[in-house]
Amino acid sequence: MYRRPIGNDPSTLDPALIADSYGRAVAQQIFDGLVSFDETLAITPALAEFWRASRDGLTWTFTLRKGVRFHHGRELTADDVVYSLTRLLDPRVKSGVADLFTHIRGAQEFRGRHETHVTGLAALDRYMVRVTLTEASVPFVSLLAIGQAKIVPRDVTETNPAAFAVKPVGTGPFRFERWERGREIV
Repeated sequence: MYRRPIGNDPSTLDPALIADSYGRAVAQQIFDGLVSFDETLAITPALAEFWRASRDGLTWTFTLRKGVRFHHGRELTADDVVYSLTRLLDPRVKSGVADLFTHIRGAQEFRGRHETHVTGLAALDRYMVRVTLTEASVPFVSLLAIGQAKIVPRDVTETNPAAFAVKPVGTGPFRFERWERGREIV
């Protein structure tokens, strides 16, 4: 069991929508991203065991750790990564960090609803994801470590987004059990 005083109830536990430190503190325990920050703020592997950038810095390829399971039992796949990053850009989701990811190829067109998918996001196979940018961006990998860029299970999130925001399912070190507002999150 994870115990930490959080001060106030979070507004949501959906990582794409988190805008307060209370929600971020809890979500960091429930969800993982492709990468994370260590105590010195260096980028370290998380769900991605390694990654590489093309020589021009426009194409990033991430290889996922095999055997990682969401708390409801299904294995994490590259499709979940593509879905999670697309979801950050989806204007219907209204993530406060969407603008940070608009240098992904096709993001502007997707946000403007001219495209049905983000052309710069691709699952190459079950465990490999390619992200193509419109311009080289040194801090791109750092953006993948922020609290909102966590990987979520598409099957659970799409089924009932409102329920997911109060009963999340992730891959992090702690599994969500219940939320007694004003009292505790277990």
